[in-house]
Amino acid sequence: VSTPFTFNSPIVNVSGTLNGASEKTIANGTTLNLTGILSGVGGVTIVNGAIMTLTGTSGFFSNISNHGIISWSTGGNIWQYTVGGMLTNEIDGQVNISSSNLSQLSDTPFQNYGTVTKSGTGNLVFHNVYGSGGYFNNNGVFNITEGQVYIQHSSTHAGVFNVTTHLHFSGGTNTLTSGASITGPGTL
Repeated sequence: VSTPFTFNSPIVNVSGTLNGASEKTIANGTTLNLTGILSGVGGVTIVNGAIMTLTGTSGFFSNISNHGIISWSTGGNIWQYTVGGMLTNEIDGQVNISSSNLSQLSDTPFQNYGTVTKSGTGNLVFHNVYGSGGYFNNNGVFNITEGQVYIQHSSTHAGVFNVTTHLHFSGGTNTLTSGASITGPGTL
């Protein structure tokens, strides 16, 4: 894709690699089902009212700005968010993780300003596989309703963790700044 492109169909299935130097937009009312890789310097914007579902092993080599919904729901797979891509869940964005035994592998941050919800049994691991830079920063709300969440790299949090089950800061230094809180009956 060499010019700005908008996905504007009710359902769009992407398998393999979608590459391009231009901005890609997922329009209101569109569901993009991704099993593969989003690549290119132009970045991807998920607008309010749009949905991106992640299945299988999915990779981002492109910046993602989420104002809609990202649904990560296939168990036992790895979401590989790697070199050159950063996921920003904006204040009006939602990321719903409803599967088990998933990993976010990265060398760049996952920035949450909206709402992330982890449901489904098993583990969700935020892990840096390249030695520097990969982390999860929570500046919004992170609801952990089932399973366990591991943050395995130094991160900074100014948001709320609502923990019904288990949250583990299991690597590096995790800093809770003014306004950050951990609530709920779960364990830390």
